[in-house]
Amino acid sequence: LAAGLHAIVRLGFEFDSAQLALSALRRSVVVYPLSYAFLQPQASGDSLVLGYANLSEPAIEEGIARLAEAIGEL
Repeated sequence: LAAGLHAIVRLGFEFDSAQLALSALRRSVVVYPLSYAFLQPQASGDSLVLGYANLSEPAIEEGIARLAEAIGEL
């Protein structure tokens, strides 16, 4: 069973939380806006929570590349 290992990433710009989450999901990457992690959903924000428990380094690198594509789509 994977434990909860997470990193918080500040992107340095505000983004539409739902749009980024959907764009990432279309690429098989699940991310959570930081506001969602604290059960205070907001339409925008500048930070993400990334879970990485039970992932290999190559899988993490692939996930980051896919997330970059999703961010580029914004």
